[in-house]
Amino acid sequence: MRNLYLTQHGQSWVFQRRLPKALDPDFSLAAIRIRLGPLPLKQARRLAALLGAASQLIFERLIKENTMAEPETKLAITEGELQKVVPFFRGLELAPWSITVTGPPIKEPSGSRLVH
Repeated sequence: MRNLYLTQHGQSWVFQRRLPKALDPDFSLAAIRIRLGPLPLKQARRLAALLGAASQLIFERLIKENTMAEPETKLAITEGELQKVVPFFRGLELAPWSITVTGPPIKEPSGSRLVH
């Protein structure tokens, strides 16, 4: 699995991603960098994937709003919003998830066929 947006600095992992061209036309700004800290690779990858998805949503919102803010402001907005969600995403790792199926099994509608 490729580590999109994930780099390692010493024992720590860092999420990094550039603003898209629509928000930074000259690609003049440094990449967004969010320190994830020392984590197992699997956990760092999962957190980076979640931050990648969150950053995409933020980018799309900024593009849609067509704000006249400078690219530096857009970078600061994105970094600030991502910093806010990191604790939530970290908490997902600690949540006591259990997947149990309750209730009767789901029946296929009559006349339906599985196509292989």
